[in-house]
Amino acid sequence: HLLSAFLAGGADTVASARTDLSFEASVALVAAFNEGLAAGRAPSQSLREARRRVSDTDRWSHPAFHSNLTLTGLGWL
Repeated sequence: HLLSAFLAGGADTVASARTDLSFEASVALVAAFNEGLAAGRAPSQSLREARRRVSDTDRWSHPAFHSNLTLTGLGWL
C-alpha cells in the first residue's frame, strides 16, 4: 500500500484519496490545500479550509467532490 510506504519512509503526514476523485475538483482541492500549507497552516487546518472553499462552489458542492481526501499521520499538528 502506497500510504504505508510513505509513512514507513518517514513522512509525518500523507494526504490520500479513498476513492477516485474528479480531476478538476481534485486540482481545485489540492491547490487550496497547498495554499494553506504555504501560508504556514497545519495540514488538518489547510485541508478543512480547502474542503470548505471547494464545497462553497455550485459546481463541486456535493461531498463526493471534496470529502474523499484524507490525512493520515500527524496532520493535526
